[in-house]
Amino acid sequence: MSEQESRPTQSGGAAPEEFADSGPQITIAEQRTILLDDARKHRKHVRAAHEFAAQWLGKLLYVVGIGWHHWDGKRWAEDKGGTRAKAAAMETLKAMWGLALGDKDLASDVMACSTASGVRGVLELAGSLEGMCAAAADMDADPYLLNCANGTLDLHGLELRPHDPDDRITKVTRAAYVPGARSELWEDFLAQVLPDDHVRSYLARFFGVGLVGKVLEHVFPIATGTGRNGKGVAYTSVLHALGDYGGVADPALMEVVKSNPNAPSPAFFDLRGRRMVVLSETDTKIRLSASVLKRLTGGDPIKARALRKDPIEFLPSHSFLMVTNHLPELPSKVADPAVWSRVRAVPFNVVIPPDEQDPRLPEKLELAADAILTWMVAGLGEYWERGLDEPEAVQERTSEYAEGQDDVRRFVAEQCETGGIGDTTTVLHESYKDWCTAEGIYRRDQLGRSAFADALARLDYPSVKERRGMVHQGLNVLREALTVSKEPMVELPPGQRPAAVPQQSPKPQTSVWDEVAEAPGIMLL
Repeated sequence: MSEQESRPTQSGGAAPEEFADSGPQITIAEQRTILLDDARKHRKHVRAAHEFAAQWLGKLLYVVGIGWHHWDGKRWAEDKGGTRAKAAAMETLKAMWGLALGDKDLASDVMACSTASGVRGVLELAGSLEGMCAAAADMDADPYLLNCANGTLDLHGLELRPHDPDDRITKVTRAAYVPGARSELWEDFLAQVLPDDHVRSYLARFFGVGLVGKVLEHVFPIATGTGRNGKGVAYTSVLHALGDYGGVADPALMEVVKSNPNAPSPAFFDLRGRRMVVLSETDTKIRLSASVLKRLTGGDPIKARALRKDPIEFLPSHSFLMVTNHLPELPSKVADPAVWSRVRAVPFNVVIPPDEQDPRLPEKLELAADAILTWMVAGLGEYWERGLDEPEAVQERTSEYAEGQDDVRRFVAEQCETGGIGDTTTVLHESYKDWCTAEGIYRRDQLGRSAFADALARLDYPSVKERRGMVHQGLNVLREALTVSKEPMVELPPGQRPAAVPQQSPKPQTSVWDEVAEAPGIMLL
């Protein structure tokens, strides 16, 4: 008997809740005997399902809401399309047919199951039997187990042990864990593209945290800089080493707004079990959905559904890294401080000269996968000692980024002038809303009147009470400020800007300045 066959299993295993009660420990061989005994008590599809389970116990597993998986010696790999399960069912029916000589009932049972619908029926029933099914939440459940090419690594004590189907792991790294492994090529590359050793070690700590399958840090780092600076090579090398645990997501993931919560959400579904997810966006500037950013970095359960599957709920296991030449647009700190408590801008400022670029570098670094994984594990060890500990360069670049995303500051710089009597909060706020509309800033991201007044005060334009209202002394809207249509703003999907405002006919238009000019005792010079 093989080690796997003698491996003890719990009656009911990690099945859905109806099978979740603890029971006596039995071996797979004993469970097969029970299944075969039960098979003889049933007919047709139920009998075939028990025969199937007895033959494929420990080799095939049905995960509710996802589908069939097969044990490949290292992990429970998803059987996409169910082709392996269907082939296994036909093999079981073939074996049953070989036993049907002289047994009319068995022959009748096999005939009833030997159609496409019959095979589907057998698999549907087998996927509900004890030991053959598991809840999605039971897969990849231990966040501190990292399944490597050469064994399963316990991230607590860095103990490497043999792969075990009882761990219910569906992922495996491409790299092997080799303590002490180093790559001079990888280290020289990082030193070239990130000459600041504090930023380099910060990145190692972040990727180290990304090995853990739970959200330890509610952060959203953005690696940014002009092209040809190595950030793309860095993340592709890390993802190559991580294998199944790494993935590249479409930036649209951060913009998703669904009117139907039960609609398929494959982009979210694909996050299940991932450890490091990269959003690569280099061509255009996009406006990220703040609500989705907070949802994906917050650690709350994610409910998602694959196409033609039932919805599942899972705890996030991933860390995000965005890699972009163009920093995305975000709400200001005033409008949404929670976003800026997560965002970290990591500067890649070095541009590699053309004569120093090696087009084969990504391919060469693939051979250093073991060393890169060991580098990440070392980064995790450093994280346990000091946390992420953002270096000064990251803090400064993040502050610059936040200041550039301050819509009120931009409005004042572009649409206002200083000196003079000052405009009322009402006049300034109306002009601010018009400007936001022209800039494609969604209404949900615009500040209300009170928050707008507070933001102006933080820019040293406090309001004082006068007869005509609350006035921000010394701050006036430019006369030539853009006046846009007062039609209600249509909420567009995040990332999509409103169409350009069409040219208006030359008839007189009403602007906020008309209101000021008509106010008693006010003369515009």
